Amino acid sequence: MKIEDLYSFNNQLNRDGILYCYSGPFTRGIVEEIGEMMRRKIEKETNSMNTSMKVFSVFVEQVQNIMNHSDGKIQESEDEASYSEGIAIIGKAGDDYFTLCGNLVDISKRETIENSILEINKLDKAEVKQLYKQKLKNDELKVGKGAGIGLLDIARKSNEPLKYHFQDVDDKQVFFSLYVKITNN
Repeated sequence: MKIEDLYSFNNQLNRDGILYCYSGPFTRGIVEEIGEMMRRKIEKETNSMNTSMKVFSVFVEQVQNIMNHSDGKIQESEDEASYSEGIAIIGKAGDDYFTLCGNLVDISKRETIENSILEINKLDKAEVKQLYKQKLKNDELKVGKGAGIGLLDIARKSNEPLKYHFQDVDDKQVFFSLYVKITNN
């Protein structure tokens, strides 16, 4: 990016309602700092702890998905842990908030991710809540990545069906994007 374009870029972010945008490697510390800062900002703007907590928890869940499932990894040396790369956005559209996150995934995971989202989007709010509770109960002894409840948790807090997109990158990877709308209430 040219230095002369930064002001235009900032204006475009403002026009698009972007409150926060981060692109690069994610660590637990970065997630905690960003999430807490945005939770406080939204709570102050809305005077609603409910809305700020929904945005916060959806953001954290999406970024955890990047950290746990992204195929865009950076490893500085063999002795150091790898970091997952992606992009995370929190924004505002009218009175509502949204999170938009994306990362590289292996093309072989595309169908599984898409089918999971399509199945969740077929459910009404009560069915999502019931399936979430059932999964929590069934997975309560399961520890670690992939317990399978992340998308359900996001769907519980969203006010519309989950929106997603896959952008082909090459013959091995796609860029997966997930948009979640959270109504201010």
